[in-house]
Amino acid sequence: MPTATKEQIADRITELLIEHFNVYDANYSLTLSYFQKVVRDGRIQVATIPQRTDDERLVLYRSDVKGNEADIELLNFIYNTYFAIDMGLDMSSIQLGINDSSIPDVYHDIVTLIVGDDIIEVNAGSLTETFYQDNLGQFVDFFETHSNIDVEKAKQILDTNIYELYPSELTKQQRINRLFTEYENLKPPSPITDDGYQALQDVGGEVGTDTYIPEAEQMFHDFLDISDSPIDDEENRYITWRERFEDHDNINKSLEYLYEDLQNNYFTQEDIEPDIVEERPKYRSRSSGYLKVRTLNQAIIVRNEESSDIGLVGPDENYPIWQDTGFTITMWVRFLDKVNGGTLFNFGNPLRENGAKGFMLETFVKEFVYGEANYPDGFFVTENVERFVRLVVRDGDNVRDSHVGNSWADQDTPRIDTTGFNTQDILDANVSPFNYTRIPIDLREWYFIVATYDPNIEEDPATSGSNYLTDPDFWRWNVYPGDGSYTSYSEHGAKCKVEIISRTDLLRARGFKE
Repeated sequence: MPTATKEQIADRITELLIEHFNVYDANYSLTLSYFQKVVRDGRIQVATIPQRTDDERLVLYRSDVKGNEADIELLNFIYNTYFAIDMGLDMSSIQLGINDSSIPDVYHDIVTLIVGDDIIEVNAGSLTETFYQDNLGQFVDFFETHSNIDVEKAKQILDTNIYELYPSELTKQQRINRLFTEYENLKPPSPITDDGYQALQDVGGEVGTDTYIPEAEQMFHDFLDISDSPIDDEENRYITWRERFEDHDNINKSLEYLYEDLQNNYFTQEDIEPDIVEERPKYRSRSSGYLKVRTLNQAIIVRNEESSDIGLVGPDENYPIWQDTGFTITMWVRFLDKVNGGTLFNFGNPLRENGAKGFMLETFVKEFVYGEANYPDGFFVTENVERFVRLVVRDGDNVRDSHVGNSWADQDTPRIDTTGFNTQDILDANVSPFNYTRIPIDLREWYFIVATYDPNIEEDPATSGSNYLTDPDFWRWNVYPGDGSYTSYSEHGAKCKVEIISRTDLLRARGFKE
């Protein structure tokens, strides 16, 4: 769980800079006017030389992140490295070191940014040309002196008899005009006509028959709604479209809320009865209860009080029963964040360096890295992370897992023979993460995971073949290797398989409302 926001990190850096501003003044004769932002030549820029004068309008931002956009890569680096997950650090862990042993030629080098025990190198990698030392434009100076006023002379000049004060309020018509002007500026592009975010499909060409497209609807929210938007992107967002996407700052502040308010209170004519009436019942949970594991890598120990065997091992632990009978793991999972991975279920450790045995079901995330090429088509469309789940089994001396082969629009990633892999690092280095089962990034959705190991599947001969190395259906047991026909169980493919279905899709398939 994050322990700080990017805004808090930006505030901490600027506060440290102003606390040590005397080193700028004493060594370089710089004032705040040098760093403040002004409008010159038709654009916003840092004043530098000549410094800002009282005749120039000062540009200030509501957010330190917005005020110092040039340093967003630095803020992202500090946030992702030290505060995106709880590492025991707080804002006091961010400090400035003063290089006062010798005066550098430029003021950028007189301070050093430190987080925890690490010195942040701002002239390496993606942080080259990052001058956080300029982040003083959000401060204004003030004078500690005042002028004495001669009260008697002031009475001779100033009229102190004030009879009425008229407030400078807008008229009702001016307020209405302003409301509609703001609405035109704040409403998002139409989800019907906008080609980039077309989330409504006009079925039949008649008004009132629009159908929501779930994937495009989610994309519309991720890129256009102000709800749940990053702080540094809020100025590019619009009024939230659907009520179900409202966040805590935008409750009853969506276009759907306005629509329902107008329809219920001002246009209450009887709705046209549709030809097709929704007859599907609403699903109601029948379970008497369930066990909830709130975070990854938490443990539930299952044991037999009458013996050491829980039905998976048998009399000889070197040849456990599950290797002959196989097994299936099922569970409901809802992921609470987009960054953490871990073990969902394990029996032993199949990738341990010494004494490896058993199996594990785990999830991991792959982050988008700018400049890294050859991402398969269709990934990182709406998020900068992708989540995957895989089953890994130690079958005697062999390692088997649930990855498949794929043929993307722009590249092929074939199935790899994993039997000789014996560590986590070797497995990760050789198998593409995009060949594992992908779980959509939706923090509101529950997913039912089914992970199966079937020792009767012919895997090893198929791996050495070449006809189906990039056919994912073959490795999920759905294609006969002979004629390529489809089936529910071909007895060929990968011995490990992981499948998922969302709660929404499952209820819809069973005839219930979402």
